[in-house]
Amino acid sequence: MFTDPGPGIDLLDTVAAEPADVVVTDCLLYGALAAAERARLPRVTLVHTFYEFMEAGARRGPAPVLARLKGQRPLRLWTSSDLVLVTTERELDPAGRRRRDLPPAVHYTGVVPHRMPSALTWVGEREPLILVSLSSTNFRGQQQTLQRVLDALRGVPARTVVTTGTSVDPTTLTAGPDAEIHGHLDHETILPDATLVIGHGGHDTTMRALAHDVPLIILPMHPLLDQTMIGRTLDHRGAARCLPKKAPPDRIRAAVDTLLADGPHRAAAAGLGTRIRSHDGSMAAADLIDHLPHRQVRR
Repeated sequence: MFTDPGPGIDLLDTVAAEPADVVVTDCLLYGALAAAERARLPRVTLVHTFYEFMEAGARRGPAPVLARLKGQRPLRLWTSSDLVLVTTERELDPAGRRRRDLPPAVHYTGVVPHRMPSALTWVGEREPLILVSLSSTNFRGQQQTLQRVLDALRGVPARTVVTTGTSVDPTTLTAGPDAEIHGHLDHETILPDATLVIGHGGHDTTMRALAHDVPLIILPMHPLLDQTMIGRTLDHRGAARCLPKKAPPDRIRAAVDTLLADGPHRAAAAGLGTRIRSHDGSMAAADLIDHLPHRQVRR
């Protein structure tokens, strides 16, 4: 999919029918990025997780090798864009936090927000509520990981809400009396009251939890995705515990007991939450795009 020329063909057909002032393209759609570059379209590349992870993935691994065989150079396609928008919190991204040699096109916008309540209750004043949500993609061993989490939560004095998406059939899971399992449930109805999130380290769910000041337990589901970097970063910052996806129930339970209690993890999560809420990533991105020099779309 990453190197498929199809999205690029569709892009050029769309722009020919309806000229655009600027084209915003996902950083992983190399075929579309290459088509936009060849057509000299004003273009913005969207990076939707840590730049450090995405840049490393664009340098090595099967996707960039295949891209180069097709004449696509991922990093050059990004950095030759008019803008590269990274929709995360800069101080969490190792590239944004440590490096001073980022390409000039790279700009951090902050996290793109979801709906938030007008005011948040301090986590320590909320009734114990655990949200469990692993990936909507069915990674190998995900059902077993979910079951180990549910086994770990038996007897925990907290309400537990589990969402499986379409990746795991809820009927294949067994849970204690204080747990409810849903195929789908809007997390925005749960997060304002949550005191702990157990997830896989996906960028969106993780940032949404932090935006609500909620600490996390992160069980990365795939070693080649951004989940491990996100989990380890937040563990280092004190706002999460990052555990292997095959962690036994007793190890998960020990982390749950620690993070449900009062402690520095709550202050760490709340501090990050304050930073995340202070930036509206969508507005920052729109402002950066709006200030691009206007160029004629070449035909």
